[in-house]
Amino acid sequence: MKVVYDEKNRVAQKQYRVDGTGHQTKYLYGEVSKQQKPGLEYGVQVDGKTCIEYAYDLLGRCEKKTQIYPSGKKKEITYTYVPGAKEGTTTALVGTITENGKETAYTYDGRGNILEICTKELDTGKVTDHMLYTYTGMNQVIREEDAVRGRTFTYAYDLGGNLLENKKYYLVNGVEELRGTDTYTYSSGWKDQLTSFNGKAITYDAMGNPLSYMGMNLTWEKGRQLKTLKKSGTLSQYVYDNDGRRIQKTVGDKVIRFYLDGDKIIAQKEEGGERMDFLYDEKGTPFAFEYQGKMYFYQTSLQGDIIGIVDSEGSQVVVYRYDAWGEVLVSSDASGFGLSQINPLRYRGYYYDQETGLYYLQTRYYDPKVRRFLNADDASVLTKDPEQLTEKNLYAYCDDNPVMYRDDTGMFDIVSGIFGAVTNVATTYFAAKVTGQECGVWDLAVAAFAGLVSGMTKSSLYITLVSAFISGVGTTIGSLAGGSDIKEALWKGGMTALCTAVSVNAIAGWKIPVSDVVKNISGTIFGIGNGLVTAGVVASFPYRKSSSSSSKKNISQNKRKSNPVVKNYKKTAKQKERARKYFMFKMNQLREG
Repeated sequence: MKVVYDEKNRVAQKQYRVDGTGHQTKYLYGEVSKQQKPGLEYGVQVDGKTCIEYAYDLLGRCEKKTQIYPSGKKKEITYTYVPGAKEGTTTALVGTITENGKETAYTYDGRGNILEICTKELDTGKVTDHMLYTYTGMNQVIREEDAVRGRTFTYAYDLGGNLLENKKYYLVNGVEELRGTDTYTYSSGWKDQLTSFNGKAITYDAMGNPLSYMGMNLTWEKGRQLKTLKKSGTLSQYVYDNDGRRIQKTVGDKVIRFYLDGDKIIAQKEEGGERMDFLYDEKGTPFAFEYQGKMYFYQTSLQGDIIGIVDSEGSQVVVYRYDAWGEVLVSSDASGFGLSQINPLRYRGYYYDQETGLYYLQTRYYDPKVRRFLNADDASVLTKDPEQLTEKNLYAYCDDNPVMYRDDTGMFDIVSGIFGAVTNVATTYFAAKVTGQECGVWDLAVAAFAGLVSGMTKSSLYITLVSAFISGVGTTIGSLAGGSDIKEALWKGGMTALCTAVSVNAIAGWKIPVSDVVKNISGTIFGIGNGLVTAGVVASFPYRKSSSSSSKKNISQNKRKSNPVVKNYKKTAKQKERARKYFMFKMNQLREG
């Protein structure tokens, strides 16, 4: 794989060769001269031909994606976004997606969970898909309803996040009839370890790897690495590289080799058989593949599921439908040669092993029928996010919320960080104006990163606090390094954190009491300030004040002399203690007020 970077150190081009043939993919970024937004991707080219074009609104949200097929035919996908709770505000939550004469609308609860997905034909108004979801207070999915097909699945959990049962209801003459129940039994020792599913026993080794599982026999190596799997008399064998990435599988006498770019499969080739090449956009999302010399393009859902495949003319040849956990419910094929089974990328874009019915998620294998990982996660997850109870379950998939989350590596679940990145850029600019600071490109980049991190978390209060924490820390340390005294720096840090928290809360439409935000923010900033004052450790990166004449003078003076903050920390312990007490007093006032 050859990778070319542009002058801003962005990936501009990727080119690979497998047995002498391959593809060149170019990523086209925004240019100011074209009245585009720098940093955003505006197109993807494959072998010199544009395949994808993007258009954005004023907030940098994608409002149109154009797919251009080799025949020259184009398909447009347009996006709208959910308005904020207050007039004149907005969010980065997708409200509608329109393509191929159909509109798919999304509704959300106060925590950002999808409640409803409804697809209808624009010309007739006919509803073709209508999914509804219900959650617990811990964001676990407990009900999944397919209103069009008359199917409802319900889920029950124990206090540790383990599934206890799944009931399947079908609507018959207007009445829901129970058509099946999946039952789960767990170990009395390791209470998260599944010992039977629907009465079928499961056995494990000492590390929590299954040895017998759903009629399959498995062996393991190097701890948690699946080596062999035997099902219905067919033996599958797996080979991994030094980084634990799968590079080959043998199913019976068929050998398939994988060629990788990081953790992405760029090509797979069957020994003495066919080859498939996969193409990705700049985010690592698959958008096309080549098979038998022809290009095919993926259709994806908002959550990243491969829901269809179209040919080079733009005609649909494959349709997939899944339940919330990734089990394939519908697989229709008009290709004439079984393309729906040949294509390995399915739910969430995961690699699906047809021979086992399992998804390969880099470090582990996931069973969509049982709705759990085969083996235990790394024990380090037990110390991650202490307030999240379900994250202590080493077998659970996506904290029992497969509607909103994904787990590409088998190590931790994530939700799209775009929401956090977009809102944090906006709130950083707002907070800068309130505290009298200049807000430059670097500040906005840091804010976007802070928002990206917050976008990966789960609770609305936690999203608010994480975003506020990072913004507050940056402002406090930056103000100190720029010459502000400790009182001014801490005040600015607190105000920035508070502005960030309140703005994110308002933009998202979450109804978090302001008192909760203030108390948590004051506690957070108190911890920052106390640590800074006591330790006397300050980063010395430059920070800009607002561009008044006096500010400009201060900046030039600061360039000629040593950082005053460093000098301040050479003062006596008594002075440090006075500053610390003053800060405690101000933060307690904020907390109580």
